[in-house]
Amino acid sequence: MKVLVVSTPWYPSPPRAYGGVELVTWNLSRGLAGLGCEVTLLAPAGEGEDDARIRRVRCAGGDLARPDPRVETSHLSSLSGLLERERFDVVSDHTLAGARLAADLGVPCVVTAHRELHGPVGAPYRNLGDTAALVAVSGRQAAAAEVPVARVIPHGIDTDRLRPARSPSRDYLLFLGSMNENKGVDLAVQAALAARRRLVIAAKCAEPREIAYFESRIRPHLGDEVSFVGEVGGTAKADLIANAAALLFPTRWEEAFGLVIAEALSCATPVISFDVGAAREAVDHGRSGYIVDDVEEMAAAVEWLDRLDPAHGRMVARMRFDYRVMARTYSELFRELAAEDQSPLRREA
Repeated sequence: MKVLVVSTPWYPSPPRAYGGVELVTWNLSRGLAGLGCEVTLLAPAGEGEDDARIRRVRCAGGDLARPDPRVETSHLSSLSGLLERERFDVVSDHTLAGARLAADLGVPCVVTAHRELHGPVGAPYRNLGDTAALVAVSGRQAAAAEVPVARVIPHGIDTDRLRPARSPSRDYLLFLGSMNENKGVDLAVQAALAARRRLVIAAKCAEPREIAYFESRIRPHLGDEVSFVGEVGGTAKADLIANAAALLFPTRWEEAFGLVIAEALSCATPVISFDVGAAREAVDHGRSGYIVDDVEEMAAAVEWLDRLDPAHGRMVARMRFDYRVMARTYSELFRELAAEDQSPLRREA
């Protein structure tokens, strides 16, 4: 099966550090290649790892810190040219750019929803009509969807690389993500200070609003108890997760999934999360972590970490969230599409 995976024009795939969508497109490409698919990945050039099984088509890249509409226009042009030159059995689109183009050429398309499927944010997905099969990344996202969903397929991570530390220090709490108010970095600070535990913040901080939020809400708390290490990736990121006493996930918005939760569980690191996104589908409350309602409960849960079984989280990550599991489920959907006379599959999950 010949598959075109369409990543974003903003970060390389795989990303050097921050870039959840781009990491998912890379892991999906690797997983599909491992299943014998002929995979083409459309993504910006980067300095990250490569895989000889994956054919890369480079597109112009950009920077979300300095949005430029020409980047999206160039990305769309690259995609259009690729679809016109070659015939693919299916397009796996992670940008919303490919669905209409693929439909016009009679190519089945699967669009993965990396944002909410309801309300104003969900409007672009509702506008797809019958041009593509839609994949939700969590049951919660699908349940709130205002558009039919073909499959629920959780994001996949590399559980071979995200492994437990042999002798984890467990001497700090961790926030990992972006310096965005919606991500609740300030809430993580409040919880850690209330619990009297050291907090390490590893976050992208490049866009103007991220910098402003950091300067006003986070920098005043930096010191012995709260440290900011910036954006991390690769081995440094895996080590940081694996040695943490717990990952704090106090996001203020309805995350579609929450990739860092799966990454922490894979490292046998407990997760203390607000009840958003796939948290309840990933964290078994009282076994691999805790689902809490507010900062006070988050701080209190830190005192209960010794009651958890970190090995259970690792087992769950390998069974539910390994990238090879994700790729197999996508492959099944792709083959259904091909068997449906190349007409998009649209049915309720």
